[in-house]
Amino acid sequence: MTPDELAREIERIQASFDEVAKGRGRGWRDKADPLTLEYEDYRRTKLWKGISASVLSRDKGMCMRCGGKADLVHHMDYSDPVMLGKANENLVSLCEGCHEVIHFDSIGNKRSQAEWGNVLSDMSFNEKPPKVDLRLTVSKPAVWKRLTALQKKEWSLEFARRKYPDHYRKAFGDEGQDA
Repeated sequence: MTPDELAREIERIQASFDEVAKGRGRGWRDKADPLTLEYEDYRRTKLWKGISASVLSRDKGMCMRCGGKADLVHHMDYSDPVMLGKANENLVSLCEGCHEVIHFDSIGNKRSQAEWGNVLSDMSFNEKPPKVDLRLTVSKPAVWKRLTALQKKEWSLEFARRKYPDHYRKAFGDEGQDA
């Protein structure tokens, strides 16, 4: 071991001792009061992982906004009962696109928590999916992260149909082919 490697190893060990001294050794998040944790730390706890798995299961893995495949669970509020898993009716399964639309408007401004309920139930807030244009060199449109799971699926299928017509025809038959 070189002197530099030894110094780095000593620093790593000291840092781990410091974490343990702060009560933040391995598994510290699960031993802490979840209501005192920073939100990102809370989302890494076994408690949150259990709550989110339960909500995804309750919603059958379906986005409660667009009906596509849900990737995550959204807090409609951050009250203590919700954070402790005692008010799961205030949690909804969403796809990434719908979650993005709930939190941000089309130009990137953060929405207030009061707006979330309206956006959740009103699909008019969705981005209009762009047309597939093979002249562009990008594989995904710029608004990709704001598209719902169903819009992403439709766009991807149309992209494949246009970019790889022979493979698409073999996989899906002649339906939808341009004359």
